[in-house]
Amino acid sequence: SQRVATSATAILATSAGWLAYSFSAVMDLPLAVTLGSAVFVTLFDTRKSKGYVAGVFLGLAMLAKGLLPLGLFFPVWLIARQRRIAILSSAVLVALPWYLASYAKHGAAFWNELFWKHHVERLYSSSIQHVEPFYFYIPVLLAGLFPWSPLLALVGNRKLYDDFRIRFLAAWVLLTFVFFSVVVNKLPGYLMPILPPLALVMAVATDKAKLAHYWVASCSVLLAGLPLIGAILPGALQGGLRRTPIPWSMLGLPALPALAVAVVIWWLGHNGRLTLAVLIGALAASVGAADLKLRILPALNTRASVRSFWQQHREEVAASSCADAWVNRGSVYGLEYYANKTFGVCPEHNAPSPRVSAIQGNLKIAQGN
Repeated sequence: SQRVATSATAILATSAGWLAYSFSAVMDLPLAVTLGSAVFVTLFDTRKSKGYVAGVFLGLAMLAKGLLPLGLFFPVWLIARQRRIAILSSAVLVALPWYLASYAKHGAAFWNELFWKHHVERLYSSSIQHVEPFYFYIPVLLAGLFPWSPLLALVGNRKLYDDFRIRFLAAWVLLTFVFFSVVVNKLPGYLMPILPPLALVMAVATDKAKLAHYWVASCSVLLAGLPLIGAILPGALQGGLRRTPIPWSMLGLPALPALAVAVVIWWLGHNGRLTLAVLIGALAASVGAADLKLRILPALNTRASVRSFWQQHREEVAASSCADAWVNRGSVYGLEYYANKTFGVCPEHNAPSPRVSAIQGNLKIAQGN
């Protein structure tokens, strides 16, 4: 229904994970958008001609993240009766030209880097350097859904699963979550593909819940912690959380607007205007996210981004041919972007000058050994 679609869109668009990755130049968000579109078109529009539309989205997802979307989409493809050929053919038509062109230009290096290293080795090898425990994605998911995390408690309602499509989406989300949890290498962005289907499941669960207005209001209550988070994050990014004083007073007066919004949301939901209540909550989350971004942007620019370092050391970085082995890979990737060149790993002895180095995570230009 339009009511559920509106709530699902609001939940997804204002969740912390979706907002965070919308400011990041990585392919996780394009994958989530295109793969989610392919899944939704396949499940909710059974017309045969729409199989080609789903295939186009699947092909775009393959351009974003290689063959991974094919594996994630496979359970959906199995139930796409009379549309399987349409989906597969249009996906191949969209994605194959780029793969052929890349292979023609780079040869075996393309296959080894993209498929073997980033598809096969990522499953089991620690060489990718993103090894995390099995439970890694539990807090990541809760944080990524903030402030809508409380709505997860509603997905246990049996009435939610009367619709096969919602039942399938819930199973698909769970299967994908377990798959990424089993894989040795983990990054928060890997969970992005499950957020659109999960947002829809949560919206349906909220729509069917008897006391939904209490749950939606509790999401706004969580926003009361944003002033405290905004006060802590800049210092935490600069010197670490342990060295950052925690101003508990930020949970006082600065938190009152969020609590007031929670009361308004409860009242709207209590009077049968649940969709409007969700939209008000989404608006409050957007305002809170904008305020948080303004607070932490200077710290992000100096600590989490290489932009300021590049601006200050443009000539030295351009003259460097390598980076020391202990320099964070993300920093090296960022410098490669700005310098429009690649940096090798400097040898331990007789390292060239100048070169990119780091002390306690802070980038520097090193001279000599």
